[in-house]
Amino acid sequence: MSIPFFRILESAAGIISLLVAAGYLSLRAHLNHLGISVLEEMGVERILSETASLAQALLMYGLVSVLLLAVVILIITIIRRALKLPFRYLHRRYPDFAQHANTYSSYIAFFVFCAIYLVWHVYLFLILGDASSVAVGVLEKAKLASIAPWVWFGQVTVFLLAIQAGFQLIRNGSGALPGWLIKSAGAYLIASALIVTPTVFGIAGRPKDYSTAFVSLAEHQAPQCGLLVLITPQHLVLWQTEGQLGRVIYLPKSRVRSLMVGSPANIMDLGRLAIQNKAEYSTDAICHYLKPVGQARF
Repeated sequence: MSIPFFRILESAAGIISLLVAAGYLSLRAHLNHLGISVLEEMGVERILSETASLAQALLMYGLVSVLLLAVVILIITIIRRALKLPFRYLHRRYPDFAQHANTYSSYIAFFVFCAIYLVWHVYLFLILGDASSVAVGVLEKAKLASIAPWVWFGQVTVFLLAIQAGFQLIRNGSGALPGWLIKSAGAYLIASALIVTPTVFGIAGRPKDYSTAFVSLAEHQAPQCGLLVLITPQHLVLWQTEGQLGRVIYLPKSRVRSLMVGSPANIMDLGRLAIQNKAEYSTDAICHYLKPVGQARF
C-alpha cells in the first residue's frame, strides 16, 4: 500500500519541480525581453507567482486547444468514414494495399508532424528572435508592438501535441526505423516543448502590467518614480521613461525609506506613448497623479 503512495508523491514532486523550473524560465525570458538584467536571486515568492501564472495559462488555453483538436479529430473521422467505401474497393482489388497503408501511415504522420513542428519553431524565431531589450534604451515602435495572442495559443497547442507524440514514440518506438532513433526523436520533442513553452509565455503570453510606485529614499536623496517591475531580496527594480528613452533603476532596499504603490499600467503602452512625446503619460506624471492604494516601509 505504501509503495504506490510514495510513487504518487514522487510523481507529484517531479511535476511540481518541472513547473517551478518552467516558471523560472518564463520569468527570465520576460525580463530579458524587457531588457532587465538581474544578477541576483529573484526571490522564491516571485518565481512561484510566475509558476502559478504559467500553470493557469496552460490550463485555460490547453482546455481550448483540446476542444479545438477534438473538433478536428471529429472532422477527420467523418472524412475517413466518407472514404470508407473507396478504400474497401481498393482493398478487394489490391490485397496488399491495406497492409502497406497501415505500415507507413504512422511514419508519414510522424514526418508531417515534424515538418509542422519545425516550421512553427522557425516562425517563432522570426517573430521573437529580435524581441529582446525592447523597453530599455531608445524605444522603438516596432519592438514595442503587441504580439498576437494566438501565438501563445498556437504554442500551447503544439506543446500538447509534442508531449503526446513524444511519449507515444518513446513507448512504442519500433518498426521500420531504428528504435533508438524514434525514442530520441520523442525525447527531443518533449524536451524542446518543455523549454520553448515557458519562454514563449514569458515573451508573448503573460501580462505586462506593473504597479506604479513612488519610492522615498533615505539620507535626503531625491525620490524615484516608475513601474515596479521586480522586488528582489536586495533591490527594488523600477522602470522609467525619459523622453523617448527607457531605463531601469536598481534601488537597494537599505536606502528605501517607504514605498507607495498605485494603479497598474502596461509597460508596452507607456513605451509607445513615450515615443509619441506624450508627457502626461510619462511614468513620473502617472506616479504623481494616480492615487496610491498601498504603502510599505523598509
